[in-house]
Amino acid sequence: MGLFGNLFSKQTCAICGTEVGALSRSKLKDGNYICNKCRKNTSGYFQPKQYDLESTKLHLAYMEKMNELYEKEYASLNKSQKKSFGLIGANTILFADELGMFEIINSTTKKSDKKELWRYDQIETFGQYEELNSGSEENLRRYAEVGLQITMHYKDGLERIYPYPVVLRLPLEKNVDSPSYDIRIFNHLSEIFGSEGTTATKVATSVASTILGAPVGAMLPMAAGFSDTNREKFSKLADDAEKRALGKTIKELL
Repeated sequence: MGLFGNLFSKQTCAICGTEVGALSRSKLKDGNYICNKCRKNTSGYFQPKQYDLESTKLHLAYMEKMNELYEKEYASLNKSQKKSFGLIGANTILFADELGMFEIINSTTKKSDKKELWRYDQIETFGQYEELNSGSEENLRRYAEVGLQITMHYKDGLERIYPYPVVLRLPLEKNVDSPSYDIRIFNHLSEIFGSEGTTATKVATSVASTILGAPVGAMLPMAAGFSDTNREKFSKLADDAEKRALGKTIKELL
């Protein structure tokens, strides 16, 4: 009785103070609660069980600054300044090379009321992911979904914002016998990485030749890591954009 009483009783949101029921809240790792309304101000990739109250407040402050950055720097860019790939309107990635940042538009990001950009210099790995259908033998031979997976690793103080690797997935095809999507998305990521010994042409060829032969569910790494030159270049572009919009970099502000 006591257990179910606690489960269904109203709890106070530690952010705004509103009393909310079990279906209108999420529990943080320290036992505090955040209501669904406040959670709409977090990232779509926010995982409550990974945050205590202090880090949740920091994440909310981060999203406020990120939304301001988005409106002041990114929203004013024209179409030619954003390289767009994916299923337009549903699952899309847009690269803003002059800012050193990109935007993901999918069902996860649409959960948030705040806009979010991701810095190139925080990309850890990228590659293709594959999922097979379940069910009949015929269905098992088809790919339920194939797409791009990017893992973001926040560090140098920003790990307080995301204390875990953030996996961004962008479906490119669904229910197909074999992947055949536009590989320019991987080509552009290889250009961003600028990895020594890994040219854009080699990467595009690598994707094309391994799509059919790779083990199902395997990631196909396209680059071993950023070249020092490109990391420095894109770090400066992102820092400069944050300073123009906010006066300081987000890391300095938080």
